[in-house]
Amino acid sequence: MMGEVVMNRSRKASILTKCKYPLIALASFAFIILGAIAVPKFLIQSKSKNNITGVTSVQDNVILDFSDTSTSTGESNDKITWYEDNETPQGEYVSNGETQSGVVDIDYSSISVRASVRLISGDAYEAVGTPQYKAFETLSNNKRLNGKLLPNWKQIQRYLLLVIKYSFGGKNMDDIVSENGGSIPDDLNDIDKWQMDEDECDWKGIVCTKQTVTQIDISGDECVGTIPPEIGYLSDIDYLDLARTGISGSIPEELYDLRYLKMLTLSKNNLAGTLSEKIGQLTNLVDLRLDYNSLSGRIPDGIGTLTEARFILLRSNKFSRNLPYTVGGLENVYYFDASMNKLRGELPRSFAKLRMLGCLYLDHNLFDGTIPKEWNSFNPYIEVMHLNDNRLTGGLPESWGLLNIMASLKVHNNRFDKQPFNPDICQNAVFDSQWELIELTSDCHFCTCKVFCDICYLNGKRVVNPDPNWQVTRTYLINSITEGN
Repeated sequence: MMGEVVMNRSRKASILTKCKYPLIALASFAFIILGAIAVPKFLIQSKSKNNITGVTSVQDNVILDFSDTSTSTGESNDKITWYEDNETPQGEYVSNGETQSGVVDIDYSSISVRASVRLISGDAYEAVGTPQYKAFETLSNNKRLNGKLLPNWKQIQRYLLLVIKYSFGGKNMDDIVSENGGSIPDDLNDIDKWQMDEDECDWKGIVCTKQTVTQIDISGDECVGTIPPEIGYLSDIDYLDLARTGISGSIPEELYDLRYLKMLTLSKNNLAGTLSEKIGQLTNLVDLRLDYNSLSGRIPDGIGTLTEARFILLRSNKFSRNLPYTVGGLENVYYFDASMNKLRGELPRSFAKLRMLGCLYLDHNLFDGTIPKEWNSFNPYIEVMHLNDNRLTGGLPESWGLLNIMASLKVHNNRFDKQPFNPDICQNAVFDSQWELIELTSDCHFCTCKVFCDICYLNGKRVVNPDPNWQVTRTYLINSITEGN
């Protein structure tokens, strides 16, 4: 059996992109990224130079093509031939029309890493100026650490982190020093401190388990850029905190492939676009924080599959349409905040199923209709419920007078009937009983608690002491509680 290899004189191999058999190609990448001992050395290339058709080693004697289809130098390609029993690509090859012989020196590690990078990033790593290009260039110049060649999987891991760095506007230290007259500023971002002469597991904000990245926390860095799709290949991450970094753009679909995530925090950024249905794949999430962004569209049904979630913060976005009924599947959620959006329709009946729910914030939306009858049997241990600034009608459930653990209830600025709510709710006031209620806000016509109705809402405005005949004690405490509301 005979095979052919085409390579340019400089012997710098490049691998074409599209996979004819993607499962085989991805299998090779899995070996690389997990640091398998038998790392594949080549991707099989068809004669047409258009499709990758598999993975092999030199000994398999198949057609291997590491040439660029076009070269800027205009150099001619060399054709190398070897035979079935050879363990190295040794034999005849053609150079400039003349037959030569000898051993071909190929950097197997570089070829393998380059192939993996192309599978991950496509052509982006060859486009000058892209984060992928910068990351690959930096990696290519820093393959060794403490004098030792880094294994392939470590090189790939560093490449992925470097793509994140450059996608967020990070700079190399040499450039930083040059821009600052030879000195290093004191207020460097964490990602700017990532140096190639250090193990990536020692980089600021990076935590590894057995040399594999499992946590990234660069919250508070002043970044400019977007979340790169390459982040989805750091598949062992269980903690990702990019809060208050200033990043923009949409959440890439690849992020939802991080199946081990327990905490995902993207709060207080400039993220836009929609929340993908693939959010339901993150079934290990305990803490999801997407608050204070500009995410829009419908909150997907898939959110209801996050059965391990304890905290879900969607506050202050642009979510619209109905809140999905599937929220009833959040069986362990304690804190749910979807306030300050554009959610509309009726309140989901399924919230009444959530026996662990302690804090519910649905205020400042466009919810209408009456409070569902199922909410008569709401979790008796609910501590905070804010439904204010909606378009709710009807009244409050009679049973809410028994919610004696509740500390804060806000229902003002709605369209409730003129008939006041059940005065039993007032009896839960911490001032007059052993119970916990310290904050209750309501429209003035709807309020029956003198201690709380000392401050109420009339036509959307907060009013103090609407009835001078009320004898109110501890007004100073009420004022302090409601100040700024």
